[in-house]
Amino acid sequence: MPIIIQRDDIIVKTAFNFIDDSYVRLIRAGVITLQDYDLFISCLKIMKSLFTNILQEIIIFNQERTIDIDFYGRLFETDDGYLRVTHIINDDPFSSLFMLVKRYLNDVSQLNEMYAEASEKALELEEDSICRSILYNLRLFYYETENLICKGYTVKIHGNEKRMEVDERTVTMINKVIEELISDCQIQLQNTLLPNMLQSPYFSSVSESYEALSKSFNHCTFDKNHNFNYIDTNEITNEDPEKYKTNEVDQNLPVALKSESLLRNDFDVPVIYRPLTTTVKTEEIYGMHHPFKYLIILFLMGIFAIFVMLMKKRN
Repeated sequence: MPIIIQRDDIIVKTAFNFIDDSYVRLIRAGVITLQDYDLFISCLKIMKSLFTNILQEIIIFNQERTIDIDFYGRLFETDDGYLRVTHIINDDPFSSLFMLVKRYLNDVSQLNEMYAEASEKALELEEDSICRSILYNLRLFYYETENLICKGYTVKIHGNEKRMEVDERTVTMINKVIEELISDCQIQLQNTLLPNMLQSPYFSSVSESYEALSKSFNHCTFDKNHNFNYIDTNEITNEDPEKYKTNEVDQNLPVALKSESLLRNDFDVPVIYRPLTTTVKTEEIYGMHHPFKYLIILFLMGIFAIFVMLMKKRN
């Protein structure tokens, strides 16, 4: 046990402090503000606590020493800003946190690239773009967690891709950890965000997702005859293929879009990934599309074409 905890401490520093260190460098470079950093660091602390506390519950559950603790110890190791573990099963207790960390790493990578390309000139970001990005990622995290908590969990055990269902007591304890820490996260948002962001549709959307998640904790029920079942994902034949779908990274899609597309939920809808460099209207982010959008675009293109023709005639 002490060896695992000691290693866990090292892993936490390796994974989450990489993001923290990157944000500190960006503050010193004048790319982000201290307000942005304060908001982010409050979320980062919650992420670290989620990892360590959930891992502790899994260690307690691992009385027969069958769970692959080394795999979970390496789960958030990074190599040049990328997670070494590329995917995780959707019903793993860490799956929603895993995707959240991936998105934050993606944002840090974007910021670093933008700063490097700016070279000598100052890099100017859109106002509140960092706050919007943090809220956007949290909204996805709440949504993914809501789809996770009531389905039960499986954990990786020793052996090639073998997994074991988690017992009811451990599921309850893991959900309790998630519920308490996400509640703390929401409180931190309210205490850290500036008034204009607290009144924004971005925060409203996060709050709605949080309320939906909170209600889900109260409605989760479990099979009282739940037994430990060993599952070999290499031998699945007649099982529901969606149940074991993995969150693999598609290099052709932004991380947030890929994560959203893999959620196991009947009400999944595509979400437009909002890069830090692009201004995206609120209605586009939250799915409210104008019915005459394409007609307006065609109309504007026609006006532009006429303008070009007139300019050519004048010349």
